[in-house]
Amino acid sequence: MINCEICDQEFKTQLGLEKHYTTLKHTTNSEMKHIKDTVAELQNENNDLHHEEEILNDQITCLKNELETANLKISNLKKEIKSYQDNIIRNNGIIESLTKKISELKKENEELKESIKLHDSKKNNLFNIFAIGGIGLSVFVYFVKDYDVIKFLHI
Repeated sequence: MINCEICDQEFKTQLGLEKHYTTLKHTTNSEMKHIKDTVAELQNENNDLHHEEEILNDQITCLKNELETANLKISNLKKEIKSYQDNIIRNNGIIESLTKKISELKKENEELKESIKLHDSKKNNLFNIFAIGGIGLSVFVYFVKDYDVIKFLHI
């Protein structure tokens, strides 16, 4: 016996089977089997796509969480940068005032140096005047020691 697997029928001869292949029943059953096989393949593919969709949704959720974490880090870094910028501005102000103070102190130091030079110069002049006066007095005394000073001064 020869069997048609699509229609689930048995035939005694090969000629009967070949004749059966040309019947509307066999053609319809063949198309139905093909449609059922296609539907089964599409359902498997659909199941695979649903599984991939779940995996992708999980990945999207993970990426969203990572993005949120990264945004928080960026926000914190922006705050930290702002704090550093404020500190730099504050420090620049301090540096500027200290630089100004240093300039003033340098100027004051130069003025003091000039004043010291002037004072030293006056001190040297005064010393020279006293020295010359002392020398003059010594010379005077040397020459007048033989004379009576009281008579000389008319006292």
